[in-house]
Amino acid sequence: MPSLSVEELDRIQTALEKDGYYVIRGLMNSDVLDEAERELNKLVDTIARQQKEANLTDSLFAEEPFDKRLAKIFEGRWNDVPKIFRTELHLSGMYNILFNQDLVDIAQHVLGTEEIRLYPNYTCRPKVPGATEKHTVLWHQDAGYTQSKSWHALNDYTDEQLRSALMCVMNVWIPLVDATVQNGCMQFIPGSHTTGVQKHLEKKEYLELDPDVMAKCLDKAVDIEAKRGDVVLFGQYLYHCGLPNVSDTIRWTFDFRYQDAVASTLRHEPGHMARSALHPEKVVRDGQHWAQLELGGKNPK
Repeated sequence: MPSLSVEELDRIQTALEKDGYYVIRGLMNSDVLDEAERELNKLVDTIARQQKEANLTDSLFAEEPFDKRLAKIFEGRWNDVPKIFRTELHLSGMYNILFNQDLVDIAQHVLGTEEIRLYPNYTCRPKVPGATEKHTVLWHQDAGYTQSKSWHALNDYTDEQLRSALMCVMNVWIPLVDATVQNGCMQFIPGSHTTGVQKHLEKKEYLELDPDVMAKCLDKAVDIEAKRGDVVLFGQYLYHCGLPNVSDTIRWTFDFRYQDAVASTLRHEPGHMARSALHPEKVVRDGQHWAQLELGGKNPK
């Protein structure tokens, strides 16, 4: 049985339509987050051993807590810290975050379809203290990346395919540690999702919304602080950025998207089915099944 009532689902949809985002407090079960954290700890342990074998660090820092260890391994070498993890997320312990049934229920309600795919752009980000421009996400709309042919989009899509791909997506952002102003939480411009896709400038690491556009609304920016267990939902058109991390801990977060599976991904990868009445045999069944698949829905390993 769904754990969210129809009234709660309606409230989420109304907020997304009005403000462009909604924060659900305490939705994620701590066991699910712990499971993902254990998988990431194994990944960090592998990285530590690789760095030590390459004589780039003299310690594995195994005694350091999850929110500090990766930064210790790369201390003084901030440009070498991994910016994102994607292919590495095909681990069984990630399944219950990426295919969380409460989130899929919300996506079905918001998108108005039972045909839900996990869009082929799912990411875990370790924003380390003192992050360089490599880890500082500028003001942008995700739609700016979707329509940019220089950011992994197909080159032969139609205007209708683009419109459909942008409209039929729900973004999900989940902190594994409390996200605060100090450690680099997101900022949103409420209501900015109604303006359509705005001009973006190409920067070294990211796209950036035209400063002339931002100058008119920057005073409306709100900090999106979120506790471990909270979930932040927003759309493709919302103006948002990530603040710099000025704390002494790592801000670990997941971000991914659910899309109406009828729409094009505008990528070479088809994504992974999270729910389907038409093709239930294509739905990712469990963690073991997820671990056998490849990034974006390519052929199984």
